[in-house]
Amino acid sequence: RFEMFVGTDLGGVWAYIAGRNSELILTVNELEKLDQQINIYPNPSNTGLFNIDLKEINQELNCQVYDNLGQLLMENDKIFGSAQLDLSGMSKGIYSVVFKSFGQFVSIRKIVIQ
Repeated sequence: RFEMFVGTDLGGVWAYIAGRNSELILTVNELEKLDQQINIYPNPSNTGLFNIDLKEINQELNCQVYDNLGQLLMENDKIFGSAQLDLSGMSKGIYSVVFKSFGQFVSIRKIVIQ
């Protein structure tokens, strides 16, 4: 895998990340766009059930849930469009939901079970 980050004259950053066959995976601008299109609701939740809305994203994302100690609790490799995240068996508290695309970090969201 090849990664190159280049600063621009206007203070921005361009990213070129290539896989095994030198295909372009995602630029920084594409990652920012994906981040803005992820919606988790209701948050906070009384039941531990959360809806994930990715309807504007035309690709599968990987979703990982971590507790406040950083331990991986759950992983879903293929979320496309919308999904339900069932943490009903978990204790009340704050959890981190990490989204990745092509192995790249896309977004992190904090969710709360009351």
